[in-house]
Amino acid sequence: MKEVGHTESLSKSYGPVDALKSVTINLYEGLNLFLGPNGSGKSTLIKIMSGLIKPSDGKIELMNLNPWQDRVKLMQKVGVQLENHALPKWAKGIEVLRYYAKLEKLSETDVKDGLNLFDISSFVDRTIDGYSTGMYQRLVLTATLLGEPEMLILDEPTRGLDSVSQQKLHQKITEKVEAGCTVILSTHLLAEMPLKADHAYFFMNGEVIKWGSIEKIAEELGQVKLSFTVKDPNMARTLTKLRSMPEITEVSIKGDNLEILATNRKKVADELQKLGITQITEKHELTKIYSEAMSQAR
Repeated sequence: MKEVGHTESLSKSYGPVDALKSVTINLYEGLNLFLGPNGSGKSTLIKIMSGLIKPSDGKIELMNLNPWQDRVKLMQKVGVQLENHALPKWAKGIEVLRYYAKLEKLSETDVKDGLNLFDISSFVDRTIDGYSTGMYQRLVLTATLLGEPEMLILDEPTRGLDSVSQQKLHQKITEKVEAGCTVILSTHLLAEMPLKADHAYFFMNGEVIKWGSIEKIAEELGQVKLSFTVKDPNMARTLTKLRSMPEITEVSIKGDNLEILATNRKKVADELQKLGITQITEKHELTKIYSEAMSQAR
């Protein structure tokens, strides 16, 4: 996949507090997930990427631009939704959308079409100071998704959303990624993220402790989950072989189907082929992968 940005020894300090500690990562096309508990550095990196705060040290480039020095140019290509996105409470929702549309050189038709995304027509003519948390979030997301940004940066986007709005958001993100938009999504609510990510970045105490493709991280953590079917006459022989392999740490049986947890994808797949098993499905349980990464880092 094509690289769309990178950081090099990127750090941010607030007095004695190190919010971000020497982070070096690459960002790629597709869906990139920033995962970690609150206070782990995700939002700090999001703000640096959005050109809102200047890093204390290190380098960052996003879409061949420096976010701090080239923020105006960058924001012409990027849609940003912050965790604590500030909008003027005296304004009406429709006025906010028209302002965003004007910045993007969009039409009134684009604004009206946007109202349907999260069903905000019923309250968009009211002033923002009367909005609930969910209403406010739906307005912010609608504004962020207006037009055709080349990249979306979303920080805790499901905050305050009901289940229906969450599903609509996930569908929209999937559509954007399929259309070629790069999405960087930060969350600590992993259970609310059914999306299939291309790359993940695990944050802890201001550091990125693991990052890369889901496949790469899974193998590094011994969390490669393979599923395949074995015909009854061969089951005993297959089980004996699998349990003798040091690269396999877990075996479970569901009828004729076997699921294994492995530390070496290629070696295990080669052995399965020797047993006549070629139809192998790889599943990624991001929750388990994330939990294992956090556990090993402690």
